[in-house]
Amino acid sequence: MSARIATGVVLQEAERLVAEVPRWDQAFEVVPGVTTPGTDDPLPLLRRLELSPRLDGLRALAVGCRDGFFAFEMERRGARVSAAPLGEPTDGFLTAHRLRRSRVEELTGPVYELAGHEAGPFDLVLCAGVLERLRHPLLALDVMGGMLRPGGMLLVETRVVGNGPAGPDRPPVMEFRPGTILGGGWTPTIGCLEQMVASARFLVRGAGMWSRDRAIVRAVRMRPPATPGQARAGLRLVAPG
Repeated sequence: MSARIATGVVLQEAERLVAEVPRWDQAFEVVPGVTTPGTDDPLPLLRRLELSPRLDGLRALAVGCRDGFFAFEMERRGARVSAAPLGEPTDGFLTAHRLRRSRVEELTGPVYELAGHEAGPFDLVLCAGVLERLRHPLLALDVMGGMLRPGGMLLVETRVVGNGPAGPDRPPVMEFRPGTILGGGWTPTIGCLEQMVASARFLVRGAGMWSRDRAIVRAVRMRPPATPGQARAGLRLVAPG
């Protein structure tokens, strides 16, 4: 997939800058003709996310952006994008941002503190490969929900244990797996993942496996709860759409 972004950087200079990055996580065409030597091909996941080919006029947030492929891809499709890396931005992200002359805005700080940023509200939040690395995934979902406008879309991609919806023989549970990149994280069943997302005031629109041990949940941000005065007037919480 061509980046289709004019950079003004000659091919040889782009190749040199890409080669100077000590480690690339994602393999993608950072500028036309120059592909990063990453170990992870993000294109299969991109296809399964089914993003609209045009995101013009939308504000999007990529949480846990790594080298930035999905953030830059949403920007290429017309969105105004912010990116929130887990920890410091990678050398790959910084190099790709420079080469593409990207306008993706970097949000710094822990994922739990994103609500403190002035960026947003967003129309789309993509959280890929993040929940499995966090000690407090429910808190992270609450925070991401607070960054979305009512009716906005959340796409969560993460590792799961087992497969299939919750049921009598498949209880919604999570496993704690110590020693991951941030010191330990949780891995839910897909049924548990759906319930976690729903508990953060989202209406789940779909969930499914896209690889052997990874799942995607699509959800819509619900409207805020009624105020006490509205509740007395007989209004009730409804999901958009």
